[in-house]
Amino acid sequence: MSNIEAVQQTLNITLDSAYTHVFIPVEALIWIRSVAIVLLIVAHAVRHVQLEEKPSVQKKHTPVQPKPTVVNEVVKEEVQGEQPKALPAPKSVQNENLERVRMYMSEHPDASAHTVGKALGMSATTANKWMKKARAI
Repeated sequence: MSNIEAVQQTLNITLDSAYTHVFIPVEALIWIRSVAIVLLIVAHAVRHVQLEEKPSVQKKHTPVQPKPTVVNEVVKEEVQGEQPKALPAPKSVQNENLERVRMYMSEHPDASAHTVGKALGMSATTANKWMKKARAI
């Protein structure tokens, strides 16, 4: 349709005479445009639809146990030999860190987080965290 209007404006003719310069019937162009618009709307709507499975339909999958082999035994031994990850420090240790930072800051009020961390054996980011809490008190 816009091509027909472009021909009309370029040649400075009426819309009816511009239709004669186009080899596809106008009705066919209108149908094509209508179908394209409907398909665009449907495609946009489908993007936002989420299909959820009902809980009754979901199947429970049992994990498959690998057969023991020499490789698995070696891997198991390596995994068992690893140390468990450290748990977060208890509240008493956290309070102790806060007190240590407060005391250091009282003696060195202009110390940077890097200096405080180095002096107290903690990272600069941890020292910065405790410095902020100490200043807030």
